[in-house]
Amino acid sequence: MPRNLNLPVELLDRIIWFTIPDLNYLAYPASHATTKTLLALCRVSRATSCTAKTLLYTHCLYIDKPWRLDLLLTRYFFQSNSPTLISRIENLYLSPFSGGTIREKKVVTQIAELFTLLGPSLKRLVNDMPLRSHYPEEDITDQLRPILRRGFEQLIHLEEFCSVKDELYLAYWDPTSSQQAHDDEVNDFMFENWRYLRRIALYNQMLDSDFRSALTRMPNLESIVLSRPDYEEDIGSWMRDMGIVFRNRVHSTYIDTTETASEAGLRILHHTDVPEGTQFDTWSYGLLVGKEDDPISSVQDWSLRRALDGSLWCLPDARGLDLTWCFNERGARVV
Repeated sequence: MPRNLNLPVELLDRIIWFTIPDLNYLAYPASHATTKTLLALCRVSRATSCTAKTLLYTHCLYIDKPWRLDLLLTRYFFQSNSPTLISRIENLYLSPFSGGTIREKKVVTQIAELFTLLGPSLKRLVNDMPLRSHYPEEDITDQLRPILRRGFEQLIHLEEFCSVKDELYLAYWDPTSSQQAHDDEVNDFMFENWRYLRRIALYNQMLDSDFRSALTRMPNLESIVLSRPDYEEDIGSWMRDMGIVFRNRVHSTYIDTTETASEAGLRILHHTDVPEGTQFDTWSYGLLVGKEDDPISSVQDWSLRRALDGSLWCLPDARGLDLTWCFNERGARVV
């Protein structure tokens, strides 16, 4: 028997692919065994390096530190084969700020640069940035928010988007009118410009007529997940109005916490006072928490985990026993 067994490159390639436990997982962090293994394989030989490096870009782009973002842009993206690798990047987890604020000019500028590079290929994004940590009226001098907004504008091929901490709050101060971007002069629903978007998850979104109108302008929308939303009126009115527009073409899930075990889990929501054929496909998920748990961080952490593994978008598909909560025209739950 020979001491050295040279495996065909094709076989090595298939073996390396098996280091990815779930090909649909959005992005594995640096601490995960998969990422560590791929990094090690990059150093073994040229035969293993090419495939391992490609999988790092396509399955492990988990940017949770400012130095990771800086290294990606200043070193890795300038290697000889980087254009090919960049064109294959479809998934990204992004949380690059060092603290609880976006007041880091270099990071903001690099986010815009990253989005410009990935715009032609990126399809799935989990945004875990504290966009409400620095409000438009506080940004008159720094002008960070317009830079971020221009970066997000480049993501024209997104199909799946989750904003963990807010509703993708990209409003900025308009010096020509001395008003925030909430008025009609500036479109504050950035996501409606992503024409290929099929799935969207937002935290603490106000459910009003403006938001509903923005959703109607998204031709490929299939799934909406709203964590701890606010209502302009009540959930019954929202379900009625959404049903008139979407009927059952789009399904929507609302996430909130509960301390009551009987209210935990998945429920289908049914409006009792709408015409036949206009029932909106609506679900509610109660996240069971303890009395000492913070509902905000509990929902955000849960949503992040679900967005990464993809289960956030298929909660109704994973249901067991269908339990129904009915709401009448006044938004009251009917027992």
